[in-house]
Amino acid sequence: MGRAVKAGTPARNESALSGTARVTNISGVDIKACYGPGDVAHLDYETDLGGPGAYPYTRGVHETMYRGRAWTIRQLGSLGSPNEANKRIRQLIEMGATGISICFDMPTIMGRDSDDPLCEGEVGSCGGVAIDSIEDMRDVLAGIPLERISVNFVSNSQSPVILAMFCAVAEEWGVPLAALAGTMQNDVLKEYQAQKSYYFPPGPSMRLTMDTIGFCTEKLPRFNPISISGYHLASAGATPVQELAFTLANAFTYVEEGIKAGMPVDTFAPRLSYFFKAHNDLFETVAKPWPRFWPGPSRSTPTHLTRRSRFPRPDPRSSRCEPSRSSRLKAARRALPIPSAARTTSRASPTRWKRNVTGISRRSRSWGVSLQLWKPVFSSARSLDRPSVTSKPSRTRSASS
Repeated sequence: MGRAVKAGTPARNESALSGTARVTNISGVDIKACYGPGDVAHLDYETDLGGPGAYPYTRGVHETMYRGRAWTIRQLGSLGSPNEANKRIRQLIEMGATGISICFDMPTIMGRDSDDPLCEGEVGSCGGVAIDSIEDMRDVLAGIPLERISVNFVSNSQSPVILAMFCAVAEEWGVPLAALAGTMQNDVLKEYQAQKSYYFPPGPSMRLTMDTIGFCTEKLPRFNPISISGYHLASAGATPVQELAFTLANAFTYVEEGIKAGMPVDTFAPRLSYFFKAHNDLFETVAKPWPRFWPGPSRSTPTHLTRRSRFPRPDPRSSRCEPSRSSRLKAARRALPIPSAARTTSRASPTRWKRNVTGISRRSRSWGVSLQLWKPVFSSARSLDRPSVTSKPSRTRSASS
């Protein structure tokens, strides 16, 4: 699936119709009309493909893949106020979700309370929940079996505070930190490159990120402390090739900073996770070569671009790339939820193929996001279904609740 280069003259239009026009993928790589054995003659089975669960993990990071365990079913559950988000999350779990994804509204992302005058019109909007205090975290997670459901927090600059609240609530409810599973996005480098929601200069921000990774490595063995994200880079205009290149560079930087902080690479590298975008080009999405770039060099992978060549003698788990993928948020349309679901299905298909090779979860944004993401925003915290931040009554929660 490629695209013909835009025609500028009638003659070129005729060329496109005849099948002789130049066709490229999203990254601008030429697509031949026909491929044969000669196009893969340079590949070696053992070093470029390998078996399932074996280096270089082209055919999957686990030997049995989804015959042994299905991928995580994770939907966006953070819509509106903490109580609204909790109702949505519990509904998703009742419908079979094995994981939940919690995004935050812009005031929370930027570290401001909901009743801040600068937050007027932004509270609980655009698919994000308002979290001002640990009380809000309790409300969002009320009734959720944290020892059984994995929780994905789409947080970056605010990650240390969100993680602290999460851990505190779990301890209040008697759930050991070692039992918590999930992911913290916590990828501050891509904030400077694409999303722009950062608080501090890169140096202090990186220190907070690495402190979070260090804490999770020691206390939360089942929790991924970072999700190194190519998705946002792609949303900011990167081609699939550029998405992989920047994500790889960021991943190397985090590993290098972890080593500088005194953490042996094999203590934290196995819990590094990744987040990529499902593009419109089916075959290019399937063919994204991240699993082969990350583990180590092969005959078709430049040595200087691999983790093994830069950080030698790894635990085999450090060489696994277990990404999540998400369909394009722009595909969601409130007025057309059924076509939105169809578009998401189309984008999910190649990632399902790819998932049979590499992935562990995906987020499909379609019906629910179409209907709820673009709803009218709250004018302020006072219009939420809870008191304002400055007048919240104190509440206690029993261990059984």
